[in-house]
Amino acid sequence: MTALVVSTYNAVERTRSTVQSVISGARMACVVVDVDGNYRPVADEPVLAFMDAVREVGAVEVARAAAGTLEGEGFTFFAEVIGAEVLFSRGAEQVVVLAPGVVVYGDLGPFAAAAEGGVAVLPRAELASLGRLVDLSGRLKAMATQHLPMTDVAGEPQPLFTRSMYALDRAADLRMLREIAGDWRTAVTALDQFATASGARVVRQDAQLISAWRGVGDLRVARDEAGVLRLGDRAVVAVDMSRVDPAKPWVMDAEAPILPTLELSQHPDLLELVTSSVEQWAEEGEEGEDRSQLPPRLQFDEILLGEARRAHVQGGYFPNLLDPDEQESVAAWGVEMVPRAHRRPVARYLAGIRSRREDLREAYPEVPGTDSPALARWALNWGVKEADALGCDVDLLRASAEATLEAQPAKARKGPRDPGVNLIGYLAGEMGLGESGRLMDAALHAAGVPTSTFDVGRGLLSRQTAAYRVSEPHLYDTSLICVNGSETATAIRRLGDVAQRTRRIGMWYWELEDFPIEHQAGFKHVHEVWAATDFMRDAIAAHSPGVPVRTVMPPLPQRAADPGPLPARYGIDPARPWFLFTFDYLSIAGRKNPYGLVEAFIRAFPEDDGTGPQLVIKSINGEKR
Repeated sequence: MTALVVSTYNAVERTRSTVQSVISGARMACVVVDVDGNYRPVADEPVLAFMDAVREVGAVEVARAAAGTLEGEGFTFFAEVIGAEVLFSRGAEQVVVLAPGVVVYGDLGPFAAAAEGGVAVLPRAELASLGRLVDLSGRLKAMATQHLPMTDVAGEPQPLFTRSMYALDRAADLRMLREIAGDWRTAVTALDQFATASGARVVRQDAQLISAWRGVGDLRVARDEAGVLRLGDRAVVAVDMSRVDPAKPWVMDAEAPILPTLELSQHPDLLELVTSSVEQWAEEGEEGEDRSQLPPRLQFDEILLGEARRAHVQGGYFPNLLDPDEQESVAAWGVEMVPRAHRRPVARYLAGIRSRREDLREAYPEVPGTDSPALARWALNWGVKEADALGCDVDLLRASAEATLEAQPAKARKGPRDPGVNLIGYLAGEMGLGESGRLMDAALHAAGVPTSTFDVGRGLLSRQTAAYRVSEPHLYDTSLICVNGSETATAIRRLGDVAQRTRRIGMWYWELEDFPIEHQAGFKHVHEVWAATDFMRDAIAAHSPGVPVRTVMPPLPQRAADPGPLPARYGIDPARPWFLFTFDYLSIAGRKNPYGLVEAFIRAFPEDDGTGPQLVIKSINGEKR
């Protein structure tokens, strides 16, 4: 078995203290993954350069995305997974992963052994009752009541299991863990998801790891007569000091919005240990590191981080922070115009600031669009004065505002446009209309029809995380508007002159016989309507004032040659045939009628002998309806 610690430039001293404690306290091998080349070995412990590890396991692309879209601790967790993959490929049986600042006092062997066949985890917070561990279709479900809320003050999900200490077995599917740990949308709870899917062993001994949120009840952490640190009658294996702030060594988690459940004032011996560790970090930092030579942070500021995440899900470019040459392009990327094909675009950094401020979104609703120059003038007159409050780079804010003003057209271009299609729709929206637009774009692009893409999904309740093809900037003579009739006027207005002086085609959907009057308002904004089925065509055409309505089926999605295995966590038996139905509650459940589907399925297959068909229903936005 082997211990693994990841070192970053701002946690070198903590990493060294963890390694020293493993070597002396646990008496086991310890490997360090060095992210940025700043680690200084304690003894002769193996040090693995992060990029060498990434290349060894063939994870260059996912590592590039992780570096640009994950928070600091999230990126560290991803690096831990990469390091564990390398160790297993080199023959390790179990790996105990420790966060920098976890100090080990006892034997980690039993904890490592608990991971046999998968993963061993520790509850992150004090549990009033962990309850039963229920096996459902091979999945582990922890029914837990936490003293710490499941979400933080910003509403973000908080993990159930701590990432400061966990153990992995070589039999675990680390490729799955790498994928969810490297994706910012799943990274926060990646260990929880992996533990659930892998059948984790939940270790409930509080003495295994003393931390800020793993409360100890009425017991005390104290040294016995022999100097051994104990919790009650149990020897303490490790203490988590990873979240201790050297400026406030009397609090185990100085960044928490509420006081931790473990109060150091109640445990004098533990307080003394924490204080002495902090003093050691300070001495080593002053003695061994030249802070002026540190590399750039492996993350953007909060505004660029949000824009990198947007680019990630939409398939766009963002600088590779693992490449020193590309780190210099961050500022240039921040002042690029988005969308590139828009006639009144906005610089990426300025768009990111607006997306974080509700007052700016209300004051300048048409951005990108007619409000783009006004937003830029606000930034130059007022935004630069509020840079600290905005949490932004004042130089980059000023540059992005100036670039936005320069990009605004003096007047709309006149004259005939080139043949082609301006594809307009909810292209980033996780919804049926969005998928219809993306499929139409894929078909046009595959057929060689010149096409520019324009997303108008701002303000939708649906999530805006779907990937779509971001086009080169150009305006064509035809506009295909993939939004319903009731939203057509708004979509055209938002895009300024993109759809003006073009032949406008609306691609509309309505699955009931009675076409609503609010959808009929779209007829006056289009020259033609496409409907996906004859039924829809007849329902829409019955109310047309003379606008042609034609049946044009959207293209079918093209399945990859290897769709991959069916995720076990859904409990679908791959040996039995199964039907899939998906729908969006925001599209009205009565209109999609999953109830009728269930009734029809039960009529068709009234007996379930364990070998017959299965019906799988996937829905989104149920919590909004």
